[in-house]
Amino acid sequence: MAKEQLNVSWEDQKRINEFAVLVQRLDRVRVEFAKTTVSSAMWLIRIRCGSGFASAAYDDVVNSLNQEQESRQRRLADLRAEISQNEERSAILKNVLQSKFGDAIQLDLE
Repeated sequence: MAKEQLNVSWEDQKRINEFAVLVQRLDRVRVEFAKTTVSSAMWLIRIRCGSGFASAAYDDVVNSLNQEQESRQRRLADLRAEISQNEERSAILKNVLQSKFGDAIQLDLE
């Protein structure tokens, strides 16, 4: 099958570039999401002062843990939203670009 010359417009190039940026951002966000999820499950608090350990009031430790958990849950929700938005926009761009360029453009992530 002979390859025909394709005309890539400025708008097409912008879409291709946006797709590439979204894929890179999606990879970065997925890695951060995985690290945050794993570290949340294995999180330990140590109160260390110099070479020794100090004790803290139960209520202070619980409040600190609750605040950290809420913060991580908000961050995970933000990361999930960003992943979803990037996946949706990437799918739209992929459809537009593949409908115009067919097999002449490689957009598969794997």
